[in-house]
Amino acid sequence: MEWNPVLTREMRVRWRDGRAFVLMLAYATFFALVLGWSYRGLSSSLAHNPGWGNMMALGRQLFSALTWMQTLGWMLIAPSLTATSIAGEREQGLLEGLQLSPLVPSRIVWGKLLAACSFIALMILASLPIVATCFLLGGVSPADFMLALLLHVVTATTGAIIGLTCSAWSRRGSIALRMTFALIIMWNIGSAIAYLTTIAFRLPASTGTTATVNWRILFLHLFGYTNPILASFALVGNMPRAVPWIVASLPWAMPPWAISIIFQCALSAALLWSATRALRKPFQEQYWIEGKKIVAPPRRKARELNATVAPIRSNADNAQSPWWELPLSSLVQFSNPVLQREWRGKLRMRKAPLLVIVFESALGLIVGYYYFQALWWAFFEPSSRQTIWWVLAVIAIIVVGLSCAIMGAGAFTREREAQTWEALNLSLLSPRQIITGKLVAPLLACMIYSLPLWPLLLPCIRSTVSTGDSSQGIAFTQAIATALVFGGMAWCYTIMGMFISWRCRRMAAAVGWTLGTLFFLNVFLPIFIGFSVGSGPALDVVRWWQPLITFLYLGTRTQAGSVLFNGTLIALVFGVVGSILLGFLYRSMHVTWREREDS
Repeated sequence: MEWNPVLTREMRVRWRDGRAFVLMLAYATFFALVLGWSYRGLSSSLAHNPGWGNMMALGRQLFSALTWMQTLGWMLIAPSLTATSIAGEREQGLLEGLQLSPLVPSRIVWGKLLAACSFIALMILASLPIVATCFLLGGVSPADFMLALLLHVVTATTGAIIGLTCSAWSRRGSIALRMTFALIIMWNIGSAIAYLTTIAFRLPASTGTTATVNWRILFLHLFGYTNPILASFALVGNMPRAVPWIVASLPWAMPPWAISIIFQCALSAALLWSATRALRKPFQEQYWIEGKKIVAPPRRKARELNATVAPIRSNADNAQSPWWELPLSSLVQFSNPVLQREWRGKLRMRKAPLLVIVFESALGLIVGYYYFQALWWAFFEPSSRQTIWWVLAVIAIIVVGLSCAIMGAGAFTREREAQTWEALNLSLLSPRQIITGKLVAPLLACMIYSLPLWPLLLPCIRSTVSTGDSSQGIAFTQAIATALVFGGMAWCYTIMGMFISWRCRRMAAAVGWTLGTLFFLNVFLPIFIGFSVGSGPALDVVRWWQPLITFLYLGTRTQAGSVLFNGTLIALVFGVVGSILLGFLYRSMHVTWREREDS
């Protein structure tokens, strides 16, 4: 059997430098530290109450922590391995040669996928001895271990396929990376909200008969359990292990991990077909290529050439400018040329194909339905206002934080890739003007795109200052504190992305480093501190930079002065950190300007 040349090339390229070795070492070291610190934090109760029962409970808790953390890790690591595999070659002009080779598109896709899956398999094998340590304590059966391993393999493969599909349909690696993580975040947040909705309102899926099945609530149950993290929690016993399902009036139970695996397998098959279809798109015929060998007379040849070139040039012009701009972009004018250009770029949207427009329209109808339903609750259901406020605040803080960081990560790398940085560098604009334009545009864009949330949030604010009675909505001081945290976080994350962008040459690398930094600060470090000092002291420390923990802290305070003071202080922490990074960025650019003037 002939070996896939794409697989051979990808494996050689991956292991040619030291990044693969460093990633595998970091992955194994991380989970070894998690196991050690978890055992240290949980074994204190075992010292006071020794016994097989407590030891088995300790082993079960360690296995639970490692299971859901590995699931989360694979949802972040696996897509990043494939998100730039095809789009990066298209961006460098190498994909055309691969498409013109005798390889069919399916072999190209499978070669890319198998190369990533082989590396994923090695990383899973590297972590198996760490997870197997839980068997020494008991409480974990071989069936639980194999089911957790199966869930990790399926989750990692699905994440890799999502990244590969987004890469196949993207022109640039940075766009593919953003699309990949946007889809994964939307899937996880949407399924988590669906599950929490059924739990918070205690909505049963059925009452035991086919005639009384609530199909909408049943759909929320099933969609909630497609979340791999929730499925891992259910697998280790921290959540209900079965979802009721009614078929022909006979109730039977389907485990959540089975629902998640079935959904991911179906999604993977559909996305693989989509990625293969993306590589089958034909090239546009170049107008300078002559189709005939017989040379026509000059005038006749010119007429034929013009008739042939005109529609092709028209299609090329339409393909090069598939943009739709918001009317606001032309109404607001800035004196800073960099800010004006960035402002128009942030309010400009690419025109999508018809299939994507249909999908987005259907998604918009669903979102619009829930939007107006939440708007009705905000105005006429006072008891739901607090839930609406904090749910929207959590979703907005995740979306705004990622958007600001990613837009900041493309501030300078996008100029370098487009080969426009040298012209900007040689212009009469000062570093302060360039930094101001690159910094203010993402903040204004996030503010504009968040306008649809304001009609939902404003009715949730009550006129009283006290935070004691939460039945009528959010106190005014809590709203101010939330807005301050939003502004400070957007400021800090945008500057952090710009600082990383200044240090990187390619946008995909800058976006990857930015997302990795956010994951380290907001996921890894809080978990590490929680296992080190306990959940209670960890919350007091982590709330100073983790926005979600900050909202949890602000939502549980009962004194208005304490809420406003802590919100202002946390916003100042974000502002000071962002200002320090801004100072380093300005100094680096100023040194570059001075070297240019000296030369």
